[in-house]
Amino acid sequence: MESSECRKLKIICLHGIYNNIRVMKYQMDYYEYIFRDVAEFHYVQAEKEHKEVFDKQIQKKFKGDRFYSWMYQDENNSYMQSIIDSTHRVAEYMNQHGPFDGCIGFSQGGFILRCLLKAAEIPFKIAQPLHTPSFC
Repeated sequence: MESSECRKLKIICLHGIYNNIRVMKYQMDYYEYIFRDVAEFHYVQAEKEHKEVFDKQIQKKFKGDRFYSWMYQDENNSYMQSIIDSTHRVAEYMNQHGPFDGCIGFSQGGFILRCLLKAAEIPFKIAQPLHTPSFC
């Protein structure tokens, strides 16, 4: 009998508020090591750069890095457009690099993933059409 090789699980990962991919990879290092034979992790960076950092220890450890957020207030003090834009950004990434078997999100990254999963579950209209990605 031939042995069939299984493919690795694909997991999309979104960092939290005032964070970046490098910080999240550091936070996920243990899990990447433990699951190295069964999963591959894909990290997506938010677009909005922030000068302020929520955690001074992270700022110290990752000195010189830029930090980002998925959600931020616009000129009308609304977060809605940034939520929509970030959800579209992640959906585009997933459509280009997926399908994915799972997702991990810290803080705002978890919220954006929840919005994306909810959008796939319940159709609704937003400013731009959202082509929700499929999971395996």
